[in-house]
Amino acid sequence: MLAAAAIGAVGVLLLVQTLSKSPTPPASTTPQYAPAQTPTPLIGGRYRDHGDGTVTDVQTGRQWMRCALGQIWQGGTCIGKAKEYSWQAALDAANALNHQGGYAGYRDWRVPTIEELLTLVYCSSGQPKTWNDTGKLCEGDYERPTIYQPAFPNTPMPIVGFFWSSSPSAPNAGVAWLVDFYYGSGHAFVKGNFGAVRLVRGEQ
Repeated sequence: MLAAAAIGAVGVLLLVQTLSKSPTPPASTTPQYAPAQTPTPLIGGRYRDHGDGTVTDVQTGRQWMRCALGQIWQGGTCIGKAKEYSWQAALDAANALNHQGGYAGYRDWRVPTIEELLTLVYCSSGQPKTWNDTGKLCEGDYERPTIYQPAFPNTPMPIVGFFWSSSPSAPNAGVAWLVDFYYGSGHAFVKGNFGAVRLVRGEQ
């Protein structure tokens, strides 16, 4: 009985020693991923805020300055008064800005075409469309200026209620297209008149 007990004890000891000398299992080769970060919500479900005074319209892919030229992006809003330009002076101002170093790290800013500028028109009444790129007046009970103000705060109006586009009016060399953000519509206007400018970059 004692001999059997001794043999049993020796067997247990050998088993423990064998297990303790077993090789360590290799580390898992399964990639370890950090938890995905929740993307910043879009402004109005449409504009991605870059935190530098610009937003990108995810529907068009174009990047816009949040302020009109002459205003300064500061503390999450546009400060100061928008400058007024004739049509040619607006085009020259965009070129000058690019030559002087650009804005938000880019040097390809330009005055938008009339089609691009109309994509910014926002009719809070939903009439004739909420995102009213038709060129027609907003209708019903709507807020002014007719632009999505959380994305483009302190948009000037009504003294400077319109913004120049780069699009000339084909029938008349002295006329170019603009958007009136007081009413939300597009018009052709004499190039010598003065209006505000909001620059864009991206595919033309």
